[in-house]
Amino acid sequence: MTIDNLFIGVITFRRPKGLRRALEGIAAQTFKTAPPPVTVIVVDNDRDGPMVGLIEEMRPSFPFPIIYAVHPEPGIPFARNRVIAETKGADGVVLYIDDDEYPEPDWADQLLERYRATGAEAILGPVISEFETTPPDWVSQGGFFAKRHFTDGAEVPFANTANILIDLKVFNTFGLQFDPRLRYTGGEDTLLGMQIHKKGGRMIWASKARVYEIVPSSRVSSKWLISRKFREGNTYVLSEKLAGSSSKRQASLFLSGLARVGGGVVLSLLALPFGKVRRVRAFLRAARGLGMLYAFAGRRYNEYKTIHGS
Repeated sequence: MTIDNLFIGVITFRRPKGLRRALEGIAAQTFKTAPPPVTVIVVDNDRDGPMVGLIEEMRPSFPFPIIYAVHPEPGIPFARNRVIAETKGADGVVLYIDDDEYPEPDWADQLLERYRATGAEAILGPVISEFETTPPDWVSQGGFFAKRHFTDGAEVPFANTANILIDLKVFNTFGLQFDPRLRYTGGEDTLLGMQIHKKGGRMIWASKARVYEIVPSSRVSSKWLISRKFREGNTYVLSEKLAGSSSKRQASLFLSGLARVGGGVVLSLLALPFGKVRRVRAFLRAARGLGMLYAFAGRRYNEYKTIHGS
């Protein structure tokens, strides 16, 4: 399968160390065969454009052309859509990686290999947590920062722009975009995945296309984990509603939220004698359910008004 263009998109907001690390990882990409023309697109979601100095510092020795665009309208969906706008309707694929991540040297090649083999509308790879400081024992024992993994080549039920290849026809032909209504909540990638499925598209797992996410110390707490799980439940239901899920599906999700809250409360009481890992797991179950019910009440949790890491 011929690929006309390979765009690598990074959106950033006040994380100069993270952006430098991400770009260094992109610069170190290796390919078994000559890749399609590669362009890196950095969208700065800070109206003052503070990353311009870093970009100009790296540009002379960078192995690929870099487009640096400032998008002053705040919100993750706006920045992700600006990446697509900078492709100017070209055919090919776009890879997204976050500014608190860095890829393995064959990351892009592994995504391309799976795309060539399947022609799927999206290819996703694993995100592996790497802690900024040594986490407490209960965090390691509970695996609370471990991400979901799938069998290599399996179809994936959700999208995650932390590590993804998307065929540009999703935007140019299907007419999809990252939904601006999820400006600060997150979940715009979850919704996009649902919409890809509704259009008959496929999303496939590439287990060797690995990136590493730096987990700052500000996130290593039960409080942050609980708030994240609450947000995940909230945005999942919001995405289902925005994707036009049926009344039956929404009723099922509502009952699931209730069950999670009730089960989480019971489990948290039962876990009292058994240590922090079990207690936190119970709290997370209840928090996801509460987030789901919060969405059904017409409320949103705007997690991304706060930035973690540098």
